[in-house]
Amino acid sequence: MTGLFTLPNVIAGIIVLSLNVYVLSGGADFGGGMWDLLASGPRRDRQRELIAHAIGPIWEANHVWLIFV
Repeated sequence: MTGLFTLPNVIAGIIVLSLNVYVLSGGADFGGGMWDLLASGPRRDRQRELIAHAIGPIWEANHVWLIFV
């Protein structure tokens, strides 16, 4: 029986939906990582320290969400 709601399609849909929610809610993590990667110059260490302090609460909340899933 060919249809839209076969078991493989439902599982694939759940995986795609989960990945989309993760990417959309992880924007601060990914953005902070890019700023950390691009930090340069004489203030590099200070920039990285500020990024780490700013991303801390969001980082922990997203990992708790992943454990819940």
